[in-house]
Amino acid sequence: TYSTVIESNGNNFEGGATVHNFNTVPEIPPIHYRDPVMGTPFQNDFGNGEELKTTFYKNVGVFVKVSETNRTYITDTRLMSAMPAFRATKRSSSYINSAETYNLSVYGIRSQWRYLSSESETTYDQGAANGSTVTTNYQYDNALHFQPTVITTVLENAGSGTQHSFKTNMRYPQDYTFPGTLSGSAARIKGMVDKHIWNVPIEQLKSSITGSVSRVVDGQLSTYKLNGSFIVKDKDYALKFNNSTIYEDVISVTPSTINSSGVFVYDSHYEQLNAYNRYDAVNNLLEAADRKNTSGFIREPNTGNVWAKVVNSTYSNVAYSSFEHGPGTTSAFTNWNYSIANIISTSYQNGTRGFNLTGSSPITPVAALSSSQKYKISLWRKIGGSNLT
Repeated sequence: TYSTVIESNGNNFEGGATVHNFNTVPEIPPIHYRDPVMGTPFQNDFGNGEELKTTFYKNVGVFVKVSETNRTYITDTRLMSAMPAFRATKRSSSYINSAETYNLSVYGIRSQWRYLSSESETTYDQGAANGSTVTTNYQYDNALHFQPTVITTVLENAGSGTQHSFKTNMRYPQDYTFPGTLSGSAARIKGMVDKHIWNVPIEQLKSSITGSVSRVVDGQLSTYKLNGSFIVKDKDYALKFNNSTIYEDVISVTPSTINSSGVFVYDSHYEQLNAYNRYDAVNNLLEAADRKNTSGFIREPNTGNVWAKVVNSTYSNVAYSSFEHGPGTTSAFTNWNYSIANIISTSYQNGTRGFNLTGSSPITPVAALSSSQKYKISLWRKIGGSNLT
């Protein structure tokens, strides 16, 4: 119910003040007998509590405005609806053993889709004058997933021929159509829709706009694959620009789509940035590659924490274990083969466990070794009796 709240920055406004202005919409209950379910929105109280404006002042003996942010919200009519609600109240009766009768009242419960439409921030100079404003507009083109599909940031000279702005277009799984039989990434995108993974962008295109000229300056795209029955990221792509100047850009890029053959296609300007080659059974990343090298990750079997990372090597070419996982678990994540039963408690070095190495209980690598390769092996050891631990 408070339309304005003043926040002190410091014990007594010595650091200035922040003024918050809120949208206050009175709740209008429907006409009915008795009260409906508590917390049910009745008619027109949507938007109550939205922060419409935030103003920051500094204290220099007097309060000087430093910045001001204005926000606008809209109600999207695509998801407005109303449903009837009923309330039954028993009538009083003066007759014993008479039939029970009730009063039935009907009232409407409404729903609305409201979201932040624009946010405009103005910063001022020392004298609270010559403000510089940046406005961000949000656009929601698909009511299926409730995600912003276009975000436009407008800089100075709004409305003029030299107006400069940046625009980001985003495409989500539900923004694609799925004809007939799907393959590869197209099938995975459809799988994301089926599994309700709706808020993950597949493609983002960023454009710089000056006046009526729009140029794409950045683009990102991701493809997905199956890891067992799970959908995981396969590759990341970024736009590659051919110009040799610092102002590298292209006039237009064709947004990705799924063609009539059920194949996911994207613009030829994209080049592969990262590849996620291998995951474990619970979708922890085990191997990734960028443009220059490949990295492998050995993870603790129980927690999934990274035990070891090796650069310029695949996952299968590195093995590690601290033996801290103990009896009753598997060593599959460590790329060593050994008997879990030979893990013993110890106070040596930093851990609490070690491995009792014997001739009948060796440690061998999962991957086959090659006599033409050189390998580096490092370990902590304690020599005692006839065993090496």
